[in-house]
Amino acid sequence: MSDSSSDPLPFTQLDRTVKAKAAILAGAMGVSSQHAVGSLLVFWDLNGDPRELEKIVEQGKDAVVLTAAQVALRFQIASGKETSPDLLAEIGFLEPLDGGLFRVRGMSRYFKPITRRIQARAAASLGGKVTAAKLKRSGGKFVAEEPAGAPAGESLEHPLKRKPADEPSDDQA
Repeated sequence: MSDSSSDPLPFTQLDRTVKAKAAILAGAMGVSSQHAVGSLLVFWDLNGDPRELEKIVEQGKDAVVLTAAQVALRFQIASGKETSPDLLAEIGFLEPLDGGLFRVRGMSRYFKPITRRIQARAAASLGGKVTAAKLKRSGGKFVAEEPAGAPAGESLEHPLKRKPADEPSDDQA
């Protein structure tokens, strides 16, 4: 499998312990277990938008925290059913916090690839700045400066692409 996708979250992981809790949720919602599992997956996907998660990580946080109204709306979008945030918390899909807020449980696995993406982007940016600092503009083009210790006039081309010298070097004589 290739890592070339630009999506840091190309799939949704479902912990096997969710199935038992989903059966309890299904009974409370009056739907099948499959409907409840699918609803949870869509709910986590709604809360796992990579752009939103990046904003959370950049704020130094590692949790998706929602108001009761946000939970109710997003779960209704995901399931097609009205479901109380308190019910989701009682079953264990949400963690109640002070001030009527809820932490969405099961989202921690979403933050690892987002954090790696932000770190990779920062490293690439730094590398680009270092490279740009080594370049000088000559005739409208950026040209690498001669590295320290390089023989004067020696090309920075790949050694295999250099034209042969007219005379052998000292090592070859």
